Amino acid sequence: MREAETFYKVLKRLTLPLDPSGLKATSPSQGRKNAGSSVFTVLEVRPKTGRTHQIRVHMKYLNHPIVGDALYNPKGLPLPGGGRMMLHAKSIEFRNLKGETIKIESPLPKEFKKLI
Repeated sequence: MREAETFYKVLKRLTLPLDPSGLKATSPSQGRKNAGSSVFTVLEVRPKTGRTHQIRVHMKYLNHPIVGDALYNPKGLPLPGGGRMMLHAKSIEFRNLKGETIKIESPLPKEFKKLI
């Protein structure tokens, strides 16, 4: 096994209604259930290393798997109107073969904006 390091920061905590299908939160990552709602956390995550599924594995290890992650959170609660994993790469920065720094940014998807 190779070493992997991930840093994270809590940006916001959300209380959202449970899925209309009546599904219940099944793990602490989905938060404490409050009469028809569940608590979620919005994180900024920065992997120092680049291992396969690193963010997903580390969040699962911390008992806070990513919402909609069918592999590491198969019994998790889907968000209303879900259908996708709630993981987004805001930006990536790297040096190309010429040594130039390249930074690519992507805006937050509308599904995320709607929930936050």
